[in-house]
Parts: sequence; C-alpha cells; structure tokens
Amino acid sequence: MTRRVTPRASAEEGSGIIGTRANFSVLYNHALATLALGQQYWMYRSPLVGKSVREGVKAIERARNPYAVWRYGVTPDGDNDTSITGWMLAALKMAERSGVEVDAACYEGARRWLEEVTDAATGRVGYSTSGGYSARTPANAKYEAGAGEAMTAAGMYMWLLMDGEYVELEMAEKQLGIMLKKLPEWEDGGMKMDLYYWHWGSRAFARAGGKEGRAWRKALERAASDGQASKGDWKGSWAPDGPWGHVGGRVYATAMMILALEAEALEEG
Repeated sequence: MTRRVTPRASAEEGSGIIGTRANFSVLYNHALATLALGQQYWMYRSPLVGKSVREGVKAIERARNPYAVWRYGVTPDGDNDTSITGWMLAALKMAERSGVEVDAACYEGARRWLEEVTDAATGRVGYSTSGGYSARTPANAKYEAGAGEAMTAAGMYMWLLMDGEYVELEMAEKQLGIMLKKLPEWEDGGMKMDLYYWHWGSRAFARAGGKEGRAWRKALERAASDGQASKGDWKGSWAPDGPWGHVGGRVYATAMMILALEAEALEEG
C-alpha cells in the first residue's frame, strides 16, 4: 500500500497541493487525498507519506480565508462554504491524530463560520448562508435541496470532531431532530435521496451515539440493502442516484455508501 501511495503523494512537491488544479474541485480533491494519506500515515508511519501529509496540511492552512474557512480558492479569496470545510477539518484532524502539527486558527475559523451559518431557531446549518440548504447547480437542480440535511450533518460532525461533545445541548437536540425526520431511504432514481448527506449523517451519528444513532444506523442499513446491486457487472455496488451521482458516477456512490456504513469503525479507530 505504501508503494502505491508514495509516488502520487509526492508528485506535487513544492505547492503541497495533491492532484491537478485544472478544475474548481481542486480543494475537494486535495482535502480527500490529505485525509486518506493522513490515515495511511497514522497506520503505517511511512516517513515519505508523512512528508506529504505535512505539505498537504500547510497547503490547507494557506488556502483558508483569514478568520474564516475555505471554498474553492487555492489562495484566500473571501468565499467560504460548509461542505468543503467539513472535508478540510476531517483531513486536519486525521493529520493531527497522526502527529502532524495543525494551526489552531483553522479550528477557531471553523467555529466562527458554523456560528454564522447555523439558524438559531431550527438548528439547520447552511451551505453558505444561515440556515440554507445544500448547494445545487444547473446539472442537479431537479433534486430537491430540502430533501436532506447534508450541511446540518456536516456541521454537527465538525462540532463533535473539534470539541468531542455537545457544546450547546439544546442546539444539538434540534439538529438531531431535523436529521431524524429525514432518515436514509433508498429510492430508484434518487430524487429525494442524497448519499452525500448519508455520509455526513453517519459520521455525526457515529459520534453522537445513543438511540438516535441506532435509529439512523437501522435506516442506513436498510437503504444500503435495498439499493445494492445483487447481480451482473455492477454486483456489490450502488447506482449513482441522487444529486451528486453525475459527478463521480458509481465509484463515488459506492465509496459514499461504504464510508457511511463504516462510520462507526472510522470514528472509533
């Protein structure tokens, strides 16, 4: 595994950015790659992988907007959103867990951002505005943004990741409540399902635990069973249904489902 990881990890030496800058998703790609390498480094302690993780963390720190978080810019440009910030924090926390130093200002900025985009009345965390729903583009506008609570799930996960517990119990109860009203349910065509939401929800509930976590887990396992291909070339995978399936295809859909199903093990590990 180390031999497979190392060549690609070191390909962007200098900038610290992992992957191409050819499209707007460069920081998504970088955050996910840094997260994966951080886990690899935590498990196997390869010095070369560790070097790539440290460079990746520095690139994340450089991309952050002062006193705020991240969006698409490799250098700070003033734009922020909750979605990319979730991946950035996950990558930073994994790197920190593996022994890599992380600037505490990253977490301070995330706290400020979450306070800014969380609706105090409902508990809903917005994508880029207070209490808003997940982003949609012309390519996926037909999917109802309000059918899921991806940003609320990501926001709750980030709070728990940073603090290890609920800072504001009343707000946490509101957030758990609105997510429990939108449990995972497989639907062919995916007009009202969102694997991205299921991933963040599973990570949040894995940390939250309790009866709420058990209810979410039961619904997720049922949805996974209902949607998994049982024969043919696609056996064992999941269809790229839902708002973001067109971006990553069946590989994305299957990866999101596996990450959701493995959330408890990932959070405990």
